[in-house]
Amino acid sequence: MKKLNVTLEDTLADKHWRMFMAASTDLALVAHRLKVDPNSGGSAPIIAAIDELKNANAALVSALDRIKDVLNGAYVDDVALIVNKALKQNRKAMK
Repeated sequence: MKKLNVTLEDTLADKHWRMFMAASTDLALVAHRLKVDPNSGGSAPIIAAIDELKNANAALVSALDRIKDVLNGAYVDDVALIVNKALKQNRKAMK
């Protein structure tokens, strides 16, 4: 019977390689979904796209809060401006 000569270092290297490949695959899927090219800037364009989405979401939440205030009788003159600004930011982030 032949004895296997597998070391702990070999096993860890294989595990690390599999984790690296899984992370790379996931990052590529995120980049594709966000419509950014990670080959031109590494993770920076992905992080920027995520930040844009977060900012657009924050603007929409803020607009909804202001609309709630309008429905309760406050800020009637501002509602159209607030909603339009939030919608523009959201559309920009979704491109």
